[in-house]
Amino acid sequence: MPEALLRQCAMLRAIPRQPQGIDAVALKARLFDEGFNVTLRTVQRDLEALSSIFPLTCDTHMRPYAWAWERGAVHDMPGMDSSTALTFVLADELLRPLLPRTSLTHLEPHFAQARVTLDQLSATSGLRTWRERVRVLPRGLRLRRADVPTDVLDVVYDALLRERRFEADYSARQTGDTKHYQVSPLGLVVRDSVTYLVATLRDYADIRQLALHRFSNPGATDLSLNRPHGFDLDAYIAQGAMGVSTGEAPVALVALFDTDAAEHLAETPLGDNQRLTPQDDGRIRVEASVPDNRELRWWLQGFGAQVEVLAPASLREEFQRMAQTLAERYGGET
Repeated sequence: MPEALLRQCAMLRAIPRQPQGIDAVALKARLFDEGFNVTLRTVQRDLEALSSIFPLTCDTHMRPYAWAWERGAVHDMPGMDSSTALTFVLADELLRPLLPRTSLTHLEPHFAQARVTLDQLSATSGLRTWRERVRVLPRGLRLRRADVPTDVLDVVYDALLRERRFEADYSARQTGDTKHYQVSPLGLVVRDSVTYLVATLRDYADIRQLALHRFSNPGATDLSLNRPHGFDLDAYIAQGAMGVSTGEAPVALVALFDTDAAEHLAETPLGDNQRLTPQDDGRIRVEASVPDNRELRWWLQGFGAQVEVLAPASLREEFQRMAQTLAERYGGET
């Protein structure tokens, strides 16, 4: 698609419907923001040409002249503007490592259109070159995501939207046994490389967490959900069901960090009440109210010997036991 046609499509999308309007100067600025650097005269010529094809009107009683789609005109312009295209490309780079391949199937046409739109911009377009200057990097080791069969994804998503049960085989991780279940989907939770379905089975009230990639042979039903009374997905997660929280309230963390390890906390604090206090031995005392969850422990463990937990006492005892175990396994002394 020539750049002139892309520009004219962008113009048509930027023109409002009556009674609103936009003048050529404002339209030129809008095009510049989308990566099209053209003269005012080019914009004016394009408007004249487009008005002979599309139901556009020009209010000559205003100064400057205001252009608009006529009232009641149907205009559903295909394609996407360059800023939206860049957003889709960046979203593709961020989401692709996190979601199962089949989860991205419905977005793939938009990602493809976004790449085409950016590729067809002129070589001097700032948005086109920006794509080459932006990268999304993960923190920590990136695990290969678990792929979900397409038929499973379609049936589960449909059941969630219709609030209906579905049937499927499920393979347990511990035993490897496969059983057929009637499943009531209550919500989806994506954690790292795995997508979990929060659900009840058959007519039982207990809530289960089922890895989506372990389902097979799915089938839809018209049966109503078996939803526990008062179930709320956010409350369920907050209670620690997904391993996110191990306590009902935040804890007052006190820890000593080596200076290098604590540097980033000055710019990205743990919370509004964080306090950093330099110590005589060169370390930094960090005090903050933080969630009492597994992420806190994984984050602290990532610093290794660069951090010493002082409080709460129960967390310090956990790290003491961990240090004891590590010393024993590596043949050292505590």
